[in-house]
Amino acid sequence: MPLLVPADVLNIPYVKDIIGRSAKLRNRKWIAHEPNTIIEAETIISAKNLPSTKENFTGILDLLEIKNDEPGTHVGRKIFLKRSVDQGRMISNAEEIEKLMEALGFEIVENGLLNFEEQLNLYRSAAVVVGIHGAGLINLIFRYPLNCHLIEIFPSDWIEPHYYFLSNQLGYKYNCVVGDAMIYGGFYLNPDSFLADLKSFGY
Repeated sequence: MPLLVPADVLNIPYVKDIIGRSAKLRNRKWIAHEPNTIIEAETIISAKNLPSTKENFTGILDLLEIKNDEPGTHVGRKIFLKRSVDQGRMISNAEEIEKLMEALGFEIVENGLLNFEEQLNLYRSAAVVVGIHGAGLINLIFRYPLNCHLIEIFPSDWIEPHYYFLSNQLGYKYNCVVGDAMIYGGFYLNPDSFLADLKSFGY
């Protein structure tokens, strides 16, 4: 059965790396659906989001042939994830928050600058991850079955439960902090309140 995927998705380096890493994915027939084109088929099976269950998350690890028993995977790194301006939903006073995190011993990392293997190695070694809600946090599955603490940051008008469910299913510790509402794609995070929250979480 061929897999039909938007052409721009198949061209994302992260997606290419994932397909190339897994024999089960690499050996499938992939069809790039170009914009403004129509594909005729007798039968179409559409995909939907996976339910947030432990079995589905660990199934992704099995599909990608990832096991956390390699050297270096038990390192307890503390990571703060920054977002680039073009991604939207960013902290408007990001420089101030990043300095605060560095003072607490966190590494400042931007997912979009890393290829798949670099992201895999980052998350499998991260005992604490602090970051704004976004698709990059799905990489947290690569830490399983080791312990992890996710501290998720939301603007007050964009609160979603996805990674709470992921953390709950994989046995991770979870906390969240909420900043102001978004204005033109950015939101303010009060550094004093944020620091107080981090201290209450043990940092």
